[in-house]
Amino acid sequence: VVLDNLEAVSVLDLEDRRRIARLSTPGRSYQAPTLSPDATRVAAAWVNVDCWAGNCTDFGLGLFDAQDLRAAGPSFEGFGSPIAGIAFAPQGDRLAAVAPLPWNDGTGNVVIWRVDRPEEPIVRIDMGEVGVNPLVTPERTVQGWLRFSPGGQRLLVSGAGPTVVFDATTGRTL
Repeated sequence: VVLDNLEAVSVLDLEDRRRIARLSTPGRSYQAPTLSPDATRVAAAWVNVDCWAGNCTDFGLGLFDAQDLRAAGPSFEGFGSPIAGIAFAPQGDRLAAVAPLPWNDGTGNVVIWRVDRPEEPIVRIDMGEVGVNPLVTPERTVQGWLRFSPGGQRLLVSGAGPTVVFDATTGRTL
């Protein structure tokens, strides 16, 4: 799974580098495509291309079939921010997302959903230390990174500052 220079998602055959499927929608920029642990689904965030400057309310996160990149369920709801990074829990049962850091105020900028319940996050985390953007002007390459620990009990989150470890069940800082 790759994000190309046109901000479309492609699935490639690793043996011959042939494109198997492509996810591209006019007016949308896809971000942070992430393959599920069982390699059956791809989670990808999107934002309206007109939203690069100013307030944006046209964004989302969806699951797609890893073979043909067709929608594989409803969009994930209840975050309220564009998404910079996505991570599946190792078991594939949860999906976490982080807002673009440091362009976020530090409240509710990390969420975790159950994959089978996309209508509302089960955990909301305040990543208070969002860091400082070192660029003179913002660019489209957003800063936000997160990964579950191998057992799925912890969530590591970083942006343009320190990496913080959270309990993935309670959202408490460890």
